[in-house]
Amino acid sequence: MHQKVNIRMTLSEYRGVTGKLDWLEYSVKRSLGVECTDEAEQQLGADQVIGTIESLNDYAAFIPVCMEWLAEVSR
Repeated sequence: MHQKVNIRMTLSEYRGVTGKLDWLEYSVKRSLGVECTDEAEQQLGADQVIGTIESLNDYAAFIPVCMEWLAEVSR
């Protein structure tokens, strides 16, 4: 059972990071003026880049904690 939990968590981690990275890519493009129509949207993109990077850092810090919880539950 423990190994299955780890495999599922790995897929979950991948999906969580992938979604955040997709949003980061879109936000970077907006902040650079590639995918936006005006300066306000460009600024919003820049703001989202900062927030998304912070979110990725928080998510990366949470993964080991979550893995620990899952290991305890599966004992």
